[in-house]
Amino acid sequence: MVIFYYNDWLRLTHRNLLRQPLFVTSIVLPIYMFLMYGLWAWKDHSINFTSDGFNHFLEISKLPLIILASSVPLAAIVSNIHRTIQTEAQINSSETKNSIDRHFAHEKNFVDKIKEMTTFTMQNFVDESTKYHIHNEEEKTKLLTSHEVKISNPYLLYSNIYTKSNISLNSDYSPDDEFKDRLLDILDIIENSLSLTDLPSHDDALGFMTRLNTVSFNTAKLLDTLCVDCISIALVKLTLKEFTIKTFTHSEGIIGESLEAGFYLTKKILKIAYGVQLKEYINIYNYLYIGDIRFIPEELMTYIQPFYSPEWSAYVSEFTEIVSEKPE
Repeated sequence: MVIFYYNDWLRLTHRNLLRQPLFVTSIVLPIYMFLMYGLWAWKDHSINFTSDGFNHFLEISKLPLIILASSVPLAAIVSNIHRTIQTEAQINSSETKNSIDRHFAHEKNFVDKIKEMTTFTMQNFVDESTKYHIHNEEEKTKLLTSHEVKISNPYLLYSNIYTKSNISLNSDYSPDDEFKDRLLDILDIIENSLSLTDLPSHDDALGFMTRLNTVSFNTAKLLDTLCVDCISIALVKLTLKEFTIKTFTHSEGIIGESLEAGFYLTKKILKIAYGVQLKEYINIYNYLYIGDIRFIPEELMTYIQPFYSPEWSAYVSEFTEIVSEKPE
């Protein structure tokens, strides 16, 4: 028994039964003990093939024969236990496969929905010529790689929303509320920055540039959160008096339509993943469709250069990073 314990022969696995030491032992050990006890019982007896001889053999071989017969129930018990282990292994294998299939089916369903309904066309820039900034008749800088804003990596977006989804049996397909709150927090910041109350003018350079930078920075942050690759290929610096910010465009139209794209995609994502209807954002709506607020950043541009990063955040700075430049 000690040898069996240290060699781990007492444990049954789902492998072939003939490869199980415990099963082989349940057959071999009774035979071995039958021979050992039999040789002891048959000692000093001669072979006699008469009826009296067979009766005498049975009489003196009761214990060895009982031991030999025990191999049948022992082997049957081991076989039944092995069958149970095999069944359990098959069930576990089936559950694991079903769990993997369930995960990838859920992921595929989400990705297919994203591919079908989450592309935003920037209407003001569908014409190829509008994707350029003309410096003079001979020099121009390309502004955009495309007029379509879309979710470039839906699989990454899936993993960001369904953070507990995996191929394990205890996978949780509930969307992460932190992701939803992150989107809503960004929209709330933009909504507040576009308030019609106490609108700063160009005379209030710090207030005006702060508002513009807040809209630009959080629009970029929103699009990055939605896994949208940046379509801008121009880094721009906007300056008013002694304050300078950097952003992804010098065009009011690109700022507005980028924000509209982020707002549109957020609305779709929240409906698909969370079943939530986006609340009304009056100030954002007013900025996009009414036009009571206009930044006109073209008038503020002091610097533009070709630049590309797939992340919108590479083009912008935090509110606290507005640079105060003393005029020469």
